[in-house]
Amino acid sequence: EGPVLIIPPNSFAAEEFRKLKAHIFNRLPNPPHLILVTSATPQEGKTMVSVNLAIAISQEINKKAILIDGDLRNPGIHLGKRKNSTGLSNYLSDGTPLSEILINSEIENLSIIEAGPSTSKSSELIGSKRMGELLKAVTESGDNTYIIIDSSPIILTAEPMLLSKMVDGVILVVSPDRTPKEGISRAMKDL
Repeated sequence: EGPVLIIPPNSFAAEEFRKLKAHIFNRLPNPPHLILVTSATPQEGKTMVSVNLAIAISQEINKKAILIDGDLRNPGIHLGKRKNSTGLSNYLSDGTPLSEILINSEIENLSIIEAGPSTSKSSELIGSKRMGELLKAVTESGDNTYIIIDSSPIILTAEPMLLSKMVDGVILVVSPDRTPKEGISRAMKDL
């Protein structure tokens, strides 16, 4: 079983994620290699966007994607029965090596770092020097590697603001039926 919320590859939605990928890589003069995905509030689809954008990138010729579950409060990315397994929170808190948390998924060219056990010290860990070291290590994988970080919602938590200083680009996921305009404005201002 792969990550949750995978869109069938031949569906209309999968094509929309390929379009999103094309916008990022073909329309921008310097395409971002390190992309943060967040939302204003919970339940807006940020994890679905993170997972499927990473899959779309991994299907591009000669491109690799690393998907990081950076939502240590409410992790949403699990590989099969590995729920609550070793992940980012272990790397940040007790020195678990990167090699033990970076997992090859069943999808070619897609690696995943799960969140690990949830923690109340999420913002301290995400804002730590060690988080910067992790991102530096994975970006040194090469110019053909793209990192997608699924973060917690920006209005409720400090982590997206901390991460936004470490990345090349941010995708703010908005659900038209759920998010009030003030929420979107506040999220943009926070970023």
